[in-house]
Amino acid sequence: MADRITFECLAQGVPKQTLTAEKLAEWLSEEIIFWRGTGALNVEIIIGRQNYGRQSVSQSYRNELETIQRQLLAGDSEPFKAFLNKAEDLHVILAHGQIAANIKSLVEEGRTNSALWLALVFSDGVMVLSDDLHREIAGLQAAIRFNPRVLTTSDTISAAEALQRAKETEIQVETMTAELHAVFEAKRSELDDLIEKSRQDLLALHNQYETYLVLQGPSRHWRSVASRATKIAIAAFIVFAALLAVPALTIWRHWDSVVAFLDHVIEESRGTFSIASLVVFTIPFFAYAWVLKHVSRVFNQNLLIGADAEHRRVMAVTFLGLARRKSVGIGEEDRTLVLNALFRPSPLTPQDDGPPAGLIELMSKKS
Repeated sequence: MADRITFECLAQGVPKQTLTAEKLAEWLSEEIIFWRGTGALNVEIIIGRQNYGRQSVSQSYRNELETIQRQLLAGDSEPFKAFLNKAEDLHVILAHGQIAANIKSLVEEGRTNSALWLALVFSDGVMVLSDDLHREIAGLQAAIRFNPRVLTTSDTISAAEALQRAKETEIQVETMTAELHAVFEAKRSELDDLIEKSRQDLLALHNQYETYLVLQGPSRHWRSVASRATKIAIAAFIVFAALLAVPALTIWRHWDSVVAFLDHVIEESRGTFSIASLVVFTIPFFAYAWVLKHVSRVFNQNLLIGADAEHRRVMAVTFLGLARRKSVGIGEEDRTLVLNALFRPSPLTPQDDGPPAGLIELMSKKS
């Protein structure tokens, strides 16, 4: 048996279709279910005073269809084809056809006797009727089977079925087209959003990289300035401490000689004003104080420069960190503000004169 079976029955309005053996077995199951629901047809037929006995119409169809179904699943489709040929010649009824639909309508209306006669007329292919009963329905069979209206019914049903399916297909196509259009629009919107987001991300990355290039160099420069200024400040502090400690230690170690020198100077200048004594004490003192002052100035200046450079570096690093965060929203005004703060003039230190050239100049400055 072929994997797929194509069949149709135009005489009863069953359209052409192609099914696998499994699907065809399900189709036959639907036929069996139909005849199981027509148990009302299994009644006695009485015409006048003649009783023709009980006619098991539904049971006959069930037995025939169950046998065909088993043979089909076993791989033999010939019994099904033979049954279909009988249906085409109107010797059996297909539950999927129009005749079965009419029988179902008659049963539902309570016209069981009419439904039974209609079933008997088209069921001589599955039932063995007595000669008497066959003679009773022979005229009815001829009247129905050779009626032109009956012969053209199959084409009308097939055309109506095709038209209905065409309408259903058109509706399905329109529905699918609308769904595809909606999906396309949704995907296009998602793609547009993705492109816009990617463009914004690239722009933000460009701005961030530009900011990095602008601020990373100054940040490294101010870090080196802060480090150098700190080292110089430490060295100046050490020198300043040494300049204070060395004279003190020297005087302490030679205290006796210093005391004797001071006594000698006082003894020589007793009762008189000695410029030589003044010069001996004041010029070295003020010269040494001037050196200490400038050493301390170097210390203070570099301490200030180091703190300012560290402050600039922290501003640059902080701004770079904030620029990486999209939620902060660094704008051009903020960038300009930070750049102005980073490149502002360095803190100025007051200029001082050099050491005094002589005693007169020293005295004139102090006055």
